[in-house]
This record gives sequence, structure tokens and C-alpha cells, in this order.
Amino acid sequence: MSVTDRLVGFITEEAPSAIAVVGKWGQGKTYFWHQTAGQHAIAAQKTRPNYAYVSLFGINSLADLRIELAQKIRPVEHMKDDTFAALLGTSDQTLTERVKDQGWRKRLRQSATVRGKALADMATGAGVGVPHIGNLGPLYRGWAYSRVKDALICLDDLERRGAGLALKDVLGLVSQLVIERKCSVVVIFNDGAFDEGDKTIWEANREKVFLGEVIYTATPEVCAGYIFKPDPAEGTLHGFAKDAALDLRLTNVRIIERVKLACDQILPALNPDLLDATRRNIARCLALYIYMVAGQGEGAPPPYQGTKSSLMRTVERMYPRPEAAPPDPRQKGWDDLLGRYNFHFHGELDEALIDAVNQGFPDLKTITAAADAYDQSMRTQDLDEEFNRTWRLFHDTFADNGEEIIARMSDSFFRLITTTSPTNADSTIRLMRTLGDDELASRMIDEWIATRSTEERWKELSKRQVEMFNPIKDHAFADAIADAYAAWVKQTRPSFEELLDALRQNQYLQTEDMTILAETPVEDYVSYILQHPGEHLHQTITSVLELYEDDQDPNRAVARGRMRTALEQIAAASPLNKVRVKWKFEISPPDAN
Repeated sequence: MSVTDRLVGFITEEAPSAIAVVGKWGQGKTYFWHQTAGQHAIAAQKTRPNYAYVSLFGINSLADLRIELAQKIRPVEHMKDDTFAALLGTSDQTLTERVKDQGWRKRLRQSATVRGKALADMATGAGVGVPHIGNLGPLYRGWAYSRVKDALICLDDLERRGAGLALKDVLGLVSQLVIERKCSVVVIFNDGAFDEGDKTIWEANREKVFLGEVIYTATPEVCAGYIFKPDPAEGTLHGFAKDAALDLRLTNVRIIERVKLACDQILPALNPDLLDATRRNIARCLALYIYMVAGQGEGAPPPYQGTKSSLMRTVERMYPRPEAAPPDPRQKGWDDLLGRYNFHFHGELDEALIDAVNQGFPDLKTITAAADAYDQSMRTQDLDEEFNRTWRLFHDTFADNGEEIIARMSDSFFRLITTTSPTNADSTIRLMRTLGDDELASRMIDEWIATRSTEERWKELSKRQVEMFNPIKDHAFADAIADAYAAWVKQTRPSFEELLDALRQNQYLQTEDMTILAETPVEDYVSYILQHPGEHLHQTITSVLELYEDDQDPNRAVARGRMRTALEQIAAASPLNKVRVKWKFEISPPDAN
């Protein structure tokens, strides 16, 4: 017999009784009860036509509990309604439709008049006013509690009741409801939540009050089903989040709720056209990090451990630091979980999601931008993989498929041209030449360079960037890249004055910038010095004279020499300038002693 079968039998049994449902915190006992009662309570309506669900959290006295029961009692068919809706009674009309119904409004007024008169009569008989309800309180409570009978009742959160409500009083009330009021009562609480005093009371009375105890355990599938309903569609953010919860084997519905809430908060801001891979990354990042933050009592890896890469965890196990603490006995379980989950925190998107969890709210602008950037990187990766699959036509067979190779290569190359690396482009161009299509190879060169001949991308044509991993072997391709880059350098090169200002501000100059300084005539150095008097002049001159030595860049020495020669010429022009140059820079004209 399953737990469900046991509860269904309890709900539908004609004889009233009490049963306890016990289980680990957060595994969905309340969800389970609501689901089971909602499906089967109507079957026992003839025997128990009423229903009440009460959480004991914070209830401080037996009197308060009785009032709460009286307020929550309602017909079984209204068990899922809120309290006010339940009091409105059975109707196929919505509340708005009922308000518009004159007949319904008339019946409501009549009912209110009758009940109000009855209460007024009670108050008159008791000789009291109607306060909060003042002295009428005991009378009202007695009348209200008299309605609690012939009911299916759930008392939840037994261990979270207020300090003023004794466990023995709750058990006594349960016994009274069963024996005197013909109610069937289920009491729900967390396993191991009682203190020593309550344990003693429970053990002494459990057999007298309850027909039995049901130990509730739930699978990850059941717990995820409580939160993600209806079942989310495949490929959606919530679908990936549910899969992540299952992969983590989560059985705490509170943690699963937090994962779903985090998804709910960011979903409206995300681009609806994101790749499945991007949505999956978001969901798995949120699920794992929320579990690590909120699931320490569930045995989750601590955040500092879970955010390490698998390589880093392996290295730390193999080469522990001498001062490192002994390995945590739970470490193997953490490693197994993280290895099985196969997720690594990296990049701006994961950082933005982690910040959202830590702060309690998402920075939607940051997350959206990071998600878009990640999505673009995934699209680029997909394109690279498509290009690699095209190359498989050449590498993985000895079939006579030259025409197919050229057609597929051409199609892939021009579709992926904005992201094709220099090395892949070079290989493709050389293969086209080898297969006899020089015209296609030349067109590939022209269009590859053209896509990078913009103000945003022209620096990708520098030799350093183009040959970062491999040299370009197709000479026509290499020459065309060099020519295009030289044209852009000439078009965009900074002026001599701009370079001196950059040096004065301690900005780093590229090799090509040093070439400009080295090629500038001494006369231009002299003109700059004479035409730029002011507080920054001394620092500008010094920044050139103090360029560090670099055997790989002889232009630095040339630039230093030209500035020195310019100062010598200025010093030779007048006795005063000779003194200035000598005092400031310790440089004298060549003919000076």
C-alpha cells in the first residue's frame, strides 16, 4: 500500500478518525495533502460535508485555534476557495456576475439581516456592547465553534504552533473533534522537530489519539511536479529549470519554488529568440547556485566549492596545500553531484545570475545584456561547428566528391564569413585553389577582407592578430591582408602631436605608433617644442627622452635620438635656451665644452 492509498482510505472511510503525516521539512507534505484531499474529499461528502485547513503557525491558544477552525470551515465543494468565496455558497456565477444579480443581492441582504439580528439578540441577552467583540467574545466563539462538525480537517505545521498553545491541548482537541464532532483529522508535522518535552507528550498520547502515522517521502519527480505545473513545455526556461531540479535530485519544494521564482522574475526581460542552449545555461546556473545557497541543510555543496571548476577541484585533491584543512567527509558526495550535473560557472551571464540570487532581486538590464552576449557566442560556436562538419566531407572520406566539397565549402564560407577565423579562411582558400577554383578563392579573399574593413574591425587585419595561432600560407591572401591593413593604418594613423600627448599621459603606444615617431623629421620635433609652451611641455619632452630600451623595437631609440637632436638645435639658437636645455635636460649643443 502506498502513502497515497493510505490517505485516500482515511479520507473516504465513513468512521471518523485521526492520522498523523510525518516527513522531512520541505518535501511537500502540504502540497501532497492538498492534492490528495482535493481529488478524494468529495467522495466522502455524504459523511463529512465540511472541510477545514488550518496552519498552526503562530497560533497561541486553544481558543484561537477553535476560532480559526470556525473561520476556515466550509462545504467540501468550496475547499479550494478562499474564506470569503466559500461563505458565498455554491453557484456557477462568478462574484462579479452575482453582484449584478438582483436576486442574489436580495438574498445576501436578507441573510445579513437575519444573522445581524441574531447577534444583536445575543448581545442584548448578555448585557454587553459589540466591541472586538468584548464580553460577547465567549458567546460568539461558542456559537462559531459549534459549526465545526462532520468535517475533514487538516492541522498543519504542528511543530510551529505558538508558545502559548500546548501540544497536549492540540491532541485533546483532535480527540474531541473525532469523538464528539464526527470529524476526520489529519495532523502534519516535520520529522524530528519536537523538543524533549513535546517528544514525551507525543509518545504518551499518540496511540490514544491517532489511528496511525504515515511516513511521507517524495521523489524529485513528485516534488518538481508540485511546483512546475502544468508541466512546462520542452525547451522553455521553466522546462530547463525543472530538468535541472531533477538532475540535482532536489526533494525540497521550498528550494524548487525559489528556482521557479527566479525564472519568473527574469523571463519577461529575456529575448524570446534566445537559443535553447542559452535558456538551458540560465536555468542550470540558477538551480545550482540557489541549491548551494539555500540547501546547506540538505547537504548541498557550499557556494565556494560549487563555483570552482572541475579541474580546480581535481588539482586541490591531488596537491593539497600544507596548511589546508582535512578533506570534508562530504566532499566525495559534492564532487559526484557536481560532476554529474556538469555545469561550470564562468562568464558575465553566470556572474549576473549569481548576483541576482545573492541580492534577492535581478538586475534585469545586466542579465539581459549578458544573456544576449552569451547567446551570440553560442551562435558563433554553432557556426564554427557547422564549418567543421563541412570539412568532414574532405577529411572523412576518399569518395570522388570534389564538386560537393566546393559547393558546400562555398555555401558555408560565405554564410559564416563574419566569424570565420583567419586560419580557417586560409585553409579553405588553399583547398579551393588545389581543387582548381582560383576564381572562387579570390572572391573568398576579397569578401573576407571586406567584412573586416570597417572602423570597428580593421585592427583584426594586423599581422599580429591574423597570425596569432598560425601563419597565413596562401601568399595572395597574406598580401591582400597586409595591403588592406596598411591602407587603414595610413587612413587612421594618429598625428605626431596626438602621439606626444598620449605619451605625456602615460598611454601605451603600439609598435606602429613608435614607427610614426621614428619617421617624423627632427624639424617637426623642434616645431612642436617651440609652438607648445606651457606647463605640460617639460613632461612631454621627458616622456620621449625616457622611452625604455626594447631590442624588439628599435624605433624607440630613434625617437629618443630625434628629440635629443631637436633640443640640441634649440639650445644652439640662443645663449638663454642653451642654459634652459642644460638645466632642464642636461643636454648641450655638440660644439659646447
